[in-house]
Amino acid sequence: MKHTQHRTLPQRIDAALAGFFRQSPVQAWGHKHPRAFNFLKSRLGTKRFTGLPLSIVSIVLILTIFTLLGVIQDYLATDPLIALDARLANLLFAVRNVQALSVFYGITLFGEVWIVLIAASILSGVLLYNKQRLLALGVWLALIPGEGVAFLGKLLFHRERPSFRAVVEDSFSFPSGHATTVVVFYGFVTYLCLRKVTSWLARLGITFGFLCLMILVDASRLYLGVHYLSDVLAGNLIGLASVLFAVTAIEWLSERKTAINWHKVSLVWLLPSFFCLIGIGVVLMIKAPLFSTTGERPQNKSIASSEILSLFDQQRLPRSTETLLGNAQEPLSFILIGDETCLVDVFHQAG
Repeated sequence: MKHTQHRTLPQRIDAALAGFFRQSPVQAWGHKHPRAFNFLKSRLGTKRFTGLPLSIVSIVLILTIFTLLGVIQDYLATDPLIALDARLANLLFAVRNVQALSVFYGITLFGEVWIVLIAASILSGVLLYNKQRLLALGVWLALIPGEGVAFLGKLLFHRERPSFRAVVEDSFSFPSGHATTVVVFYGFVTYLCLRKVTSWLARLGITFGFLCLMILVDASRLYLGVHYLSDVLAGNLIGLASVLFAVTAIEWLSERKTAINWHKVSLVWLLPSFFCLIGIGVVLMIKAPLFSTTGERPQNKSIASSEILSLFDQQRLPRSTETLLGNAQEPLSFILIGDETCLVDVFHQAG
């Protein structure tokens, strides 16, 4: 009785690709174009990171960068995504309550830079203690580029935060620093866990758990009214690109047969890059401050009833209710202006 050995997913992919390259039409094309054939074959191999894994990571990284550029273009051109920003912010403000604010404020602390920096320092220290220099370097290869790009983005775009935020934050809004931080740090922690765990069920559980944490922090930034949806999306994309860069660097360096000269790496690459980033940040902060000087806050403005209809024309306000995507629904038949207590008193007096 023959027993077939259980094969892993990479082994199955490798066997399928080997069968594909053995087919006659493929072999004939390979004889005509040997360089292209060998390049394609090496890009699809599963035994080295520079094969199929690097090809997949490169495709995902390119898609991430182009998606980020699309979000930036939407912001600059005030496309429908920006209209969705305002509608979603208004909706979340309408359903805001004290209990939920307390919960989401606790959740948002998982994305605070100072908390993550402390956690990253502890993590890199543990990795160094266990003689995992490359992984310890990877923690900062993920954090520094991601946080640096998010920081420069705030200086470049100068987008004001929503005016009805529940916590005091006067730095600029686009992109979200918290959204960048959670994807960078917890994404890299997920990668470290997946390196150690072999069970697919455990890998799915770890990935799902950290993904839920990232989504909750993103939701907290929206519910607290300190960011728009496009801010959070841009921050997530920056964080994802930074994690992919760090993972690619680590896996590529770990496959090198020659030992890494850590003294040369620190002197030639890390220190100059660090001081260059600081210099760019200082120059941009002088030319374009990080913090908003307008101190935008909600303002109460009295509007006479005779001005209401003209206000719709001046501000190009919709004359019907709308969905989050801007689709018109029922026409507005009346408008109530006043705080909740005032409106309740008026209805009580009217019987």
